[in-house]
Amino acid sequence: MYDDEIRYSDVVGAAIDVSVEPTRFDDLLHVASSFFFNRAGANRSEYGQADPILERRSLQIAKLLEDDLELRSHTPPQPFHAQLEIDRGSLVVTGNSAARQLTNCAFPCDLDDLPLDHDTRTVLRESFLKPGDIQVADKIILTTIEEPTVRSCLALIQRPNDPQEKVVLSISYIEWSKDLLGRLRDAFGLTRSEAEVLSGHLQHRPRSEIAKQRGTTEETVKAQSKAILKKTGSKRMTDVVQLSASIAYLLQSYPDPVIETGLDSWQTPKDAMLTLKRPGGRQLAYYRYGSGAKCVLFVHGFIQGPFFSSMFLNQVEQHGFSFYCPSRPSFGYTSASPSRATHNELVISDTLVLVATEQLDDITIVTHQGGVSHAFRIAAALGSKVRNMVMIDAGIPIDEERHLHNMDRLTRLAGAATKHAPSMMAMMMNLGIPIYKKRGIRAFLENYLKGSPLDLTALDDPGILSLCASGCFHNVQQGSEAWVRDGAAAMADWKHDFDTVTCPQLWLHPDSCPIMQLNFVEDFLSENPGPRLQVIENAGMTVLYQYPALVFDVIQQSRRM
Repeated sequence: MYDDEIRYSDVVGAAIDVSVEPTRFDDLLHVASSFFFNRAGANRSEYGQADPILERRSLQIAKLLEDDLELRSHTPPQPFHAQLEIDRGSLVVTGNSAARQLTNCAFPCDLDDLPLDHDTRTVLRESFLKPGDIQVADKIILTTIEEPTVRSCLALIQRPNDPQEKVVLSISYIEWSKDLLGRLRDAFGLTRSEAEVLSGHLQHRPRSEIAKQRGTTEETVKAQSKAILKKTGSKRMTDVVQLSASIAYLLQSYPDPVIETGLDSWQTPKDAMLTLKRPGGRQLAYYRYGSGAKCVLFVHGFIQGPFFSSMFLNQVEQHGFSFYCPSRPSFGYTSASPSRATHNELVISDTLVLVATEQLDDITIVTHQGGVSHAFRIAAALGSKVRNMVMIDAGIPIDEERHLHNMDRLTRLAGAATKHAPSMMAMMMNLGIPIYKKRGIRAFLENYLKGSPLDLTALDDPGILSLCASGCFHNVQQGSEAWVRDGAAAMADWKHDFDTVTCPQLWLHPDSCPIMQLNFVEDFLSENPGPRLQVIENAGMTVLYQYPALVFDVIQQSRRM
């Protein structure tokens, strides 16, 4: 739900809050979305000009944020070790400073004033606080502190040796982070869906709430819970929860494992990369794959870079192709344009220099996703040198009224901000990049792909995860500017360039892309007869990586069009 009266200053204030507490970045996105799209769907376009003061301030805030995140990364976490003592007669509770911080209670207080969950209260009252001798042994349970925020904790209830002594409740706070949940998932051999269900149980959520949050049925959650029991060798979910809590407590004493995947470097790959010198001290970086005579000019996507699976590259080599894949200005290792206003023109001139240097002719242009507007500008400039074009999960000219309001929240926000308030977009990216560098590339990709279950599942393939990650690194190698400049290029009206291109076109589109929906493409092509549309079933945004053989076969066949 968005707020009606969000102002420009509210967005700036939310950005400042992020520098104080990085977890508020998601709040910034919400406030920014509300600024552009109120409940009535009105578009806020008052700030169409660049704001250099805001951009300088956002860089300063980002520097403070990076320094804070760096400090936090070298400061070992201080887990709660709260200790409470409960008088068995009066039920008055006292506690140490950690207990005060965890429960937000002023001691002494009554037992009923503690923000404990119902199950913990029941165990205390029925087993440890009844008059007379205590017949049970010390007990370890998973408890939940419900205020001021819900926190899962591991608790040890210690029985007194004497009926007159107090019951001691020792509590250690557990942060169910994505890293910890990932380690539990690996330890138990769970699927992604099962790990999400386990996360719900660890938060003491009922089955109905877990199902609602995951957009599935209670029966599905029940079946996945049974699978968790089987894999962990447990009879009850409470046993799984306590086992998970025990593992979490033990892991507090051990450093995180070193992940040797290369996915934590945030560096754009350089394998197969070449460079050309350009005027003004600029550099054009491009990738060449294959050594055959059949020429393909690949125009990469926005977040998706010029990288391919080994299966795809084997096909390129075996069938006599050469793929030339330039990085656009601000991406990877290609120097930025002198200004935002010259970005699109420089994309074309860089590409023409590459074509001339490599003496390319009889070219097939293949474009991926957000690179489509540039692909048609390039094709219009190259004219008769272009043999045909293939668009893979590509966008169309965006009409704000017809398309933007039907896209997911983050896509809407990015589209509106890059067109109407580029400085605000730069601010959000200046803050978002250091945050996600700490959260990790998988966290970014899961957030980006959360509207597509097919693509989330695809991330379980290490090869696909690596390709998606490389594309993201390529996008942010030089900071936030690629987002601003290329986002504006996608939102600009490139229908004239589309109409100018007369070579055969094939649009290869997945049936389940959550951003550029299939019906958008179908409607656009129905109004512009000539291009062919081929739909790939059971595919989403990672179609190029999920179906490399199919995509390459389509590219090969398209040259016969």
